[in-house]
Amino acid sequence: PSGEPTGQPSGQPSGQPTSAPSGFCNLDPIPLGNASSFVVLGYASISNSGNTVLGGNLGLWPGTTSSESFTYVGGEEHVNDYMAEAALRDMGVAFLTARNVRAPTPELWPVSSGQGLMHDTTLTCGIYKVEGDLYISGTVYLDGNENPDSVFIIQVSGNIYTAPDSEIVLTGRASVLNVFWQTEGKAYLGSYSFFTGTILSFCRIIADEGVDGRLFADNRYMIDTVMNLNLFNAMVHTAYPTSMPTIGV
Repeated sequence: PSGEPTGQPSGQPSGQPTSAPSGFCNLDPIPLGNASSFVVLGYASISNSGNTVLGGNLGLWPGTTSSESFTYVGGEEHVNDYMAEAALRDMGVAFLTARNVRAPTPELWPVSSGQGLMHDTTLTCGIYKVEGDLYISGTVYLDGNENPDSVFIIQVSGNIYTAPDSEIVLTGRASVLNVFWQTEGKAYLGSYSFFTGTILSFCRIIADEGVDGRLFADNRYMIDTVMNLNLFNAMVHTAYPTSMPTIGV
């Protein structure tokens, strides 16, 4: 969208690994509770431009939606009802859980000038910490090492940006249900990028393409943000363990 950051870092941080070892694999997935059947959750408002397809529930509490065309496949809209309230409450717990989970030796992702770059790299299960903004470009593989219970938690103290045409790909039987991106800031998913996993954002999410996972934004403690979820012709779905369709991009 016009006026938003492009998500292009000025340069690649020194020490960028081509593959990252596991930080700590004895992890449980972040419990989502009542939020688990939702693919989009927001606190202040949710806006949509174009034909956005959701393969699960949309929840908003309290707030309003501005929608040209939401298409629901296997889900429905919950605005200011008890299901949305319960989901938002559990989303807040999930955010704090993802923020506070610790490992004996978490992987500290290389950062230069306040920027961390994941470019054409492979992550194995574990906890990864980025002290600053995270830029994703090229293809990032999440390798489950043939273990469907492998868990990936990426903790970002700044914003998350994905470059145009970037993608996050699961390999080695890794499950989208076990991938969590927790950010203290905003998430900007660039045009023609494909994102995988659950985003737990403290602020705002802007998505312009396909997401295999969930977009959860909670800005209830922010006073300078009036809109926290913007979707533009997006397709959001997840492999929730009920019968859910696969939506192509």
